[in-house]
Amino acid sequence: MKAGEKDIAAGIEISSEDQRNIDIDRFRYAAKATTDVLRDWDIVTGILFWGDSFETKYGYQINEASKQLAFWEAHIHPEDHDRVMGIVHSVINDPSLDYWNVEYRLLTVPDTYIYVIDKSFLIRDINGKAIRAVGALHDNTDIVNYQKKLIALNATLEKRAKELAHSNAELERFAYVASHDLQEPLRMVSGFLELLAKKYSPQLDETALKYINFAVDGAVRMKRLITDLLEYSQLGKGSFITEVVDLSGVLEQVERVYRSDIQSLKVKITKNNLPKIVANRDQMLQLFQNLVGNAIKYRRPGIDPQIRISAELIGQNYQFAVSDNGIGLDMKFANKIFIIFQRLHAKEEYPGTGIGLAICNKIVKQHHGNLWVDAGLDKGSTFYFTIPNNLELIQNEGN
Repeated sequence: MKAGEKDIAAGIEISSEDQRNIDIDRFRYAAKATTDVLRDWDIVTGILFWGDSFETKYGYQINEASKQLAFWEAHIHPEDHDRVMGIVHSVINDPSLDYWNVEYRLLTVPDTYIYVIDKSFLIRDINGKAIRAVGALHDNTDIVNYQKKLIALNATLEKRAKELAHSNAELERFAYVASHDLQEPLRMVSGFLELLAKKYSPQLDETALKYINFAVDGAVRMKRLITDLLEYSQLGKGSFITEVVDLSGVLEQVERVYRSDIQSLKVKITKNNLPKIVANRDQMLQLFQNLVGNAIKYRRPGIDPQIRISAELIGQNYQFAVSDNGIGLDMKFANKIFIIFQRLHAKEEYPGTGIGLAICNKIVKQHHGNLWVDAGLDKGSTFYFTIPNNLELIQNEGN
């Protein structure tokens, strides 16, 4: 409604001065209702009208000095001043634009710069000339500081990740060299112990032969440990070649590996819905071989082992399950079993090096999947792992 016209609802006529007072009251109440600093800039006179939070937020008094345009400009950071005023004046002088939204640093009391987002809307006359700019300055300092900390943290994390990757690479190289170089002297120790037992057994008493057997057994276990460590350190080195792998064929090969145990222990293996996936075939063979071998090793005495292997497509991933009816485990150790050299049982109870599941975990991670277990004591175990359904075929050695 234009000034001087009747307010039909109220039945009264509003003068220009009254309308002005109504606008001022609206501005004051709006200023009290927000933590942002409201500003009404009379572009014609250059006078700024600040909301009450101008004093509480910025520490300046609302007086004749602070109402001057020069006051606002003088408190914009020198590095931001030209950019900000350039944007403001370009918006004011372009009749097709009706607001600006700009971020800059503003000096507050006592001599502290804060980051503000200044969003102001223009009021133009009938000729399109800007006569007022009404808006708010929002304190964005906390968010800017948080973003800076986040950027610094990301930079630190990237640096640590690179250092960790370098450290892991060095550890893998050390594991390979140590494992490779230890095998030859170990073969010599084992070989000479066997020769000693064979050639001088008639001259040795029972205790001496027992000691030799202990030493040979230790050498055999050390050889197995070195072989597994070498296998773990080499996993993922060189080219990662993928192809379409028929997992039914992989499981048939695994069953051939364990044919003797399957027959003697009456192991029953059932397979359901095994798909063809894009993966590294050798690693899939190793993965299933380790999981099936684990299920056979940790069987419950007096119960025929049953192993169930299944798969289902969930979203973009195949989820596999290898279940057994073995001794199971306490779920408080569920994460420990995937760490290299971690064992839940003494080697006298169950032979092994504690590397098998660590190798499985490394294989699954290399295929961008996850491996976990669900189990209970004397209730069997189910090992789950995922393999994405969209892995890329990589057949070029150079890739």
